[in-house]
Amino acid sequence: REVRLAGALQGRWRGRQRGLGGDRVGPPVEPRRGLVALAVGVFLFNQDLVTCWVGPTMYAGPLLTDTLAVYVGLSALLGLSVLFSYVFGWVRLLAGIAVLQGVANIGLGYYLGKSLGLGGITLALAVLLIPQSVLLLTLVSRRLDLNSARLLGSLVLRAVLPLGLAVAAGLLVHSHVQIALHHFGGFIAEILAFTVAYALGAYFLIMHQEDQADTRRYIASLLQTGRKLLGTACARIHRSERTLATMPAFPGGPRAVTHTFSRSPAG
Repeated sequence: REVRLAGALQGRWRGRQRGLGGDRVGPPVEPRRGLVALAVGVFLFNQDLVTCWVGPTMYAGPLLTDTLAVYVGLSALLGLSVLFSYVFGWVRLLAGIAVLQGVANIGLGYYLGKSLGLGGITLALAVLLIPQSVLLLTLVSRRLDLNSARLLGSLVLRAVLPLGLAVAAGLLVHSHVQIALHHFGGFIAEILAFTVAYALGAYFLIMHQEDQADTRRYIASLLQTGRKLLGTACARIHRSERTLATMPAFPGGPRAVTHTFSRSPAG
């Protein structure tokens, strides 16, 4: 029941988005699970990114990585509640929560940052998401008379198999590449393997037919835009070449100057 209701609300959200944007089709409403995958990716590859970018000595430690991954994961779960809240028109509530959360982030981030370093700042971000998540989930549960924990559990459990495939692919590539300062090839390879494995697994294993159709239309739209941009660039280059080829030689131009210098006594 919860999954069917979530699907109906996602349908209402799609209808509203299309009503605002005409025939434009945006990415499907599946990025909740995508953010869970992003959290796992942060947990696995954040140290590699820092090592390639600025060197291993600049890695801030596991606390920063772990709390950042937790923050991204909580954001994924909270995002579903925010989606429900927008559909219900609770914009003022969300605005008030955002203001209070911002003020609390300044104080708690400053305190934990002084005592724990950079990891304390991300810890503050993750901790302050918990009250917002509990409040919105409680309100949504009462409004819809459903079990939000069961809904979120099904959301996460359905992503376990694609995530397992992605983690296996990423770690397999990681074991065969070199991670060093300013050597981004290995890092890009493991991220690409993780992303492709998760995308294919999610598409074939957990996406609904409507989400698959939205994904195909979105990719087709991106490819069409890319072809248009490439065609425009090629046409401009072709026009520039034709213009240069038809330009007449003029006195004092580059050829004349070169010819003059080659005949000068100093040359």
